[in-house]
Amino acid sequence: MQSLAERIGGTKVQVSVATEVEKEARPAGALRNEIVTGALAAALATLAAAAALLVSPRYFFTDDYTTQFIPVFREIARLVGQGHFPLITDRIWQGGALVQEYQYAVFNPVSMILYLL
Repeated sequence: MQSLAERIGGTKVQVSVATEVEKEARPAGALRNEIVTGALAAALATLAAAAALLVSPRYFFTDDYTTQFIPVFREIARLVGQGHFPLITDRIWQGGALVQEYQYAVFNPVSMILYLL
């Protein structure tokens, strides 16, 4: 029976497994720097969003959100509030197949709780 080295053309194959000693250790302050960088990025994003809201309080409620999503969310909330599972409805302009539209997440338990609020 041939060995593995003979089967692949006589070439020796080395397999190395790095041990904990061989792995390069992170510098002592690297984790702290990553946390500070992440916190600064989050603060910058929050300030940018706050600046947009100062210019226009309805900044994040324009375009598709007000014309498509809010009416459908309200319709789903109405159906759930009446005790019906929102599979389909005839009261919205897009044909009413709520199950096929993944944006409304009718099978997501978190979304269903939010629709009940």
